[in-house]
Amino acid sequence: MSPFYTPRGRPIDRVTPISTLEDILTTASTSGTFTSGMSHIARYYNRPGVAYVPIADSHRVRWAPVWRSDFETAPIRAFADVVRELGTLDQV
Repeated sequence: MSPFYTPRGRPIDRVTPISTLEDILTTASTSGTFTSGMSHIARYYNRPGVAYVPIADSHRVRWAPVWRSDFETAPIRAFADVVRELGTLDQV
């Protein structure tokens, strides 16, 4: 979810290798590193030493259910059908 380029096309340097949310939060709380994240992180992963500041003009993040195709079952297909029928929040 972290972009590699700014909206104007300038590259965003990657200072520390990161592979998990825990890596992101640990790096942000122990160094001068800045990162962007989705707003739910502030609620569910709040921790001392990390400041969460909203970015008001950012584009919306879209979510989608994901599963391994070789584990697809009838209940998963039924769930996916309900999600498709309900549509996006823009349609609600």
